Amino acid sequence: MSSILNYAQQTLINMVVKMNNDFKFVLETDIDKDVLIKTLRSFEPWGHLVEFTNGVSTDQFKKRTPFNSHPLRKISRSRHLIDFASLRGKKMLDIGCNVGYNSMHCERQFGMNVTGIDFANKNIERANFFKKVSNSNCEFLIGNAEEFSRPNNYDLVVHFGTLYHLPNPIKSIQLCFDNLRSGGNLILETQIFEKPDVDPNLCYYMHGFNNDVTNFWAVSPTVLTRVMTFIGFIEAKEIQRVPHKNSIEGMFRAQFIAKKA
Repeated sequence: MSSILNYAQQTLINMVVKMNNDFKFVLETDIDKDVLIKTLRSFEPWGHLVEFTNGVSTDQFKKRTPFNSHPLRKISRSRHLIDFASLRGKKMLDIGCNVGYNSMHCERQFGMNVTGIDFANKNIERANFFKKVSNSNCEFLIGNAEEFSRPNNYDLVVHFGTLYHLPNPIKSIQLCFDNLRSGGNLILETQIFEKPDVDPNLCYYMHGFNNDVTNFWAVSPTVLTRVMTFIGFIEAKEIQRVPHKNSIEGMFRAQFIAKKA
């Protein structure tokens, strides 16, 4: 019995290690190590762990708090719901792409043609540097989630950690729908607000929350799925939520998927 338990425990450990490794972002590069270190230092501070096959990582430099050691965690959560294998050669839009980890991951793992947009110029500079040193073909552009428009152009839209920073989140969801081709999918992760015995249509206006003037709305999951359905999405649903640390009661981070018919 003890040998069976030991085997089960080791199997679980191996699964956790593999899962954590799956969540990490590693770039293959042949760039000179000293050049890489100098460039990464010029982009300090870093908010996400990016590792390189020459042994360098952003963990060696000044970091923001919090620092995300597993930047691929969000995209990995949707693997069992989206058939990424069928998206080889298809187009993806990565809204709020940050330094491009989800974009380059989906290009490398699934052969997708990816456009990443971010409002922050420095994030796009970082992403384009990573693109150059890893020979990626991703397109990284400065773009606004409430304005970026390429109608009927994408098979997948990834919208992570950006919606609650927008003054007009419904406009952004409408553009996601417009930018998708028929049959395309939206994966969205954002801050939500929901409490028992409180009207499920209530949303939380969080402008300035945590001293961040870019925070605006923690919408309720009921409102979010109703808005997506109203816009024209089908099969809109919440797939996961986690409590938001050091936050307001009833506030969570949640992930949703929806399809354009």
